Amino acid sequence: MTKTGRLMEVVIIMGLVSLILGGCTSGSGGAGKRAKDNESGIQKFVFSESGSNRADIYSYTVENTGEGIVLSYESLYKEAYGTLTGQCTQELLDSLNTLYKSYRLAEWDGYDKVSKNVLDGDSFTLKIKFNDGESLYAHGYASTPDRYGDFFSDMRGLLDPIRDEALEEKRQEIVAEGIKGNLKSFSLNIIQHGTSGKDEYRIIIRKEDVSEKNFDVTINSFSGEYFEKGEKKYYLHVPDEKLGFEELRKIIDDFSVIEWYDYEKTAEDYNNAEWFQLGIGFDSDMYISAMGTEHPERYDGFRDAVLSWLKSELASVAAG
Repeated sequence: MTKTGRLMEVVIIMGLVSLILGGCTSGSGGAGKRAKDNESGIQKFVFSESGSNRADIYSYTVENTGEGIVLSYESLYKEAYGTLTGQCTQELLDSLNTLYKSYRLAEWDGYDKVSKNVLDGDSFTLKIKFNDGESLYAHGYASTPDRYGDFFSDMRGLLDPIRDEALEEKRQEIVAEGIKGNLKSFSLNIIQHGTSGKDEYRIIIRKEDVSEKNFDVTINSFSGEYFEKGEKKYYLHVPDEKLGFEELRKIIDDFSVIEWYDYEKTAEDYNNAEWFQLGIGFDSDMYISAMGTEHPERYDGFRDAVLSWLKSELASVAAG
């Protein structure tokens, strides 16, 4: 093939790629640069995202109700918390209005684009109602307007601290109410890294009505601290009456594990820390989750009690 032929081939390929990529996204790009800012101020601001991860499915609403400025937050990841609300000041709406102007969100009004070839993408929706009754709407699926990333970061910088205060207040309410219901399931994963050791434990204990194979335990002991060195796996059905649920519940109560509700912290030197993940379910639908490489108070005593309990249970299971 001549140089001219090769050049034509490249041009044709690039043209086809451009045509294909151009066809991936459809919809309106919004009002564009001709749009003018609304000068009346924001009365209601709504932002939501939806993605494949539960943590990415949430919505914020900030509204002047006539009786005050209220922020509402809902999240599928924090479903147990319900709708959280927090009282705010006019300063928050004014700050959001500043973002509206500085990022020229008026240009986004009517934005509605979808990337057709993305099957599992994230979407956003922005709705603003102004004091004069006018409104703005923008939506995108795997597609965002210009300046979206910077706007998103600044917006979350305003809203997240208020949300975090409301989350902690609700968490404290849940902790104060205490554990409700009977123990239904218990899981604890422990993985040591670096100088913390090499031991790994995977413990899943359930009531019979939750799972037929309700005793699922994997032990990989290098230290020999609680179990003989080596790897052992157990995937069995054990009748409820032969599993020490009462003892396990006592451990949970004795170490006030309810205070770890929704705990998640990472140690500075996480490469040399023991990672844990705890999940405890009750028949009231209450669920306590905690995880991290930085451990909550009383963790060492709780860990020792659970692994000692497990050692006793394994001896019982082995005895039949």
